[in-house]
Amino acid sequence: MADEVYEDDYYDDELEEEEEEGDGGPHSDQMDLVQRTPWWIISIIFHTAFLIMAAMWTISRGDQDDEFSIFEMNVKKFQKPDYDPTLKRDIKRSRKQLKDEVIVENPVITKEDLPIDELETPDDLEREHKAKGRQEAMSTIELQGEGWVGVFGVGGGGSGAYGWRDGGGKKRAIGKFGGGAATESAVLAALRWFKRHQAADGSWSFGDYDKQCKLNPPCEKVCSGASSSGLEDSGKLNCATGFALLCFLGAGHTQKAGQFRQQVSNGLSFLQANQSDSGSFSKNNYAHSVATMAVAEGYGMTKTPTLKEITQKAVDTLLSRQKEYEGFDYQVNRGRNDTSVTGWATMALKSAKSAGIGVGNSFEGIAKHMDHVTPEVKGDSYPTLAGHVAYTWKSSNNSLGSRNPRLTAIGMLCRVFIGEDTSGRMLRAHGNKMLENLPAAGKTDFYKMYYATLAMFQMGGEFWKKWNEPMKKILLDSQRRGGCADGSWDPTGFASWADSRAGRVFYTAVGCLSLEVYYRYLPVSMLK
Repeated sequence: MADEVYEDDYYDDELEEEEEEGDGGPHSDQMDLVQRTPWWIISIIFHTAFLIMAAMWTISRGDQDDEFSIFEMNVKKFQKPDYDPTLKRDIKRSRKQLKDEVIVENPVITKEDLPIDELETPDDLEREHKAKGRQEAMSTIELQGEGWVGVFGVGGGGSGAYGWRDGGGKKRAIGKFGGGAATESAVLAALRWFKRHQAADGSWSFGDYDKQCKLNPPCEKVCSGASSSGLEDSGKLNCATGFALLCFLGAGHTQKAGQFRQQVSNGLSFLQANQSDSGSFSKNNYAHSVATMAVAEGYGMTKTPTLKEITQKAVDTLLSRQKEYEGFDYQVNRGRNDTSVTGWATMALKSAKSAGIGVGNSFEGIAKHMDHVTPEVKGDSYPTLAGHVAYTWKSSNNSLGSRNPRLTAIGMLCRVFIGEDTSGRMLRAHGNKMLENLPAAGKTDFYKMYYATLAMFQMGGEFWKKWNEPMKKILLDSQRRGGCADGSWDPTGFASWADSRAGRVFYTAVGCLSLEVYYRYLPVSMLK
């Protein structure tokens, strides 16, 4: 309002100066012409112009209203979720959504291979609520012990570890690393699905998400194991809520900024209310690690003091469950080291460290576990078995569990996150194994694809180029279109707990997080 008053005063003063100049100025002839024109001609001109403007405004409004009413009508009468892989997702937003985006604008890249300078929008990075995070934690400082470094990739525009998740940094990363309009449209659709399926208390549910369905047809209930009848305890609710929050945070939305800031705020409030006094989100380290990772990134991106306390307590709990100089198990480690659980714990600790939370010497134990479950490291002590990572290592009898590509992908990412050189023999050998297991149509192991996508992105070069295209195709082609399931992914990848218990929420989370890979964590190669 102050600016408007200033402008009015300015033009009033200018008009007074012109009046004081008297006749003979350039405006005098124009005023004489107006005064000589009959009043009825001026009236006709004025009313004609007014009617034309009113008609144009009405037509414009009508076109917009028709566009949105047609979209809603098609959704309501849609009875069978026919799948059309050629259908391009509508990335337009309604006036209400645009009004809600006063803090953060969701960028959509209009072509795939834009030069970086065409994607520059420096003003976006100067917003009051830009994403933060410790810049130094992303470079070469020691995490703990000698030689362990913090590597997620550098932040954008001096805004810290998560500065590439929004604004100009996000646009540059999408253009540079192989994303585009299609991947961003798919991410936005997934976030809208999560928004529609958030409960009133701020949580998300693995088993009862369908109770939130409002569009027709509703989401299919394909998750048989997790339900309110027994398995959907507070720990699983915390885990599901953590997965959803990571998707919003990964795309640059926080409780302070973004189109979905209310959903993020409500989700973080739920986790705060459901954290035990000791700091635990769940007795199960899968669930606890995912929730810990979410609050750590929420704190790292906003530096909200309340979240710092929540994160520190959660990290302390996680560290208390790790056996010294070993990895993690489902609960307290008493000699059984689980590679899958250790993977989620590693990511949670990495997010905490980048937010400025101490993680002790935990990464040294993770490194030891990774060496044990990788046969090549031990030479003749274990058979080579094609170089895949083992599921478990029991320190009590020095025995290993089964091996498969999913575990190799987890091992790769853990090695990157604890600072191992991506040009080293071990990581390159694992990368070659992943190239033998590229994403393919049909039943896709989303769990493996998620970890492998993050790891291959960090490997960069030909590893990433060969992985990125099939990964994008699988996720873009298989994302649901139409009805309440629009934006989600069906849990049909492999017969395991992820299908029967974690279901659509888990699959949609890892699908969305995979497509956020271009800006979620920048590659360590940028540090060289």
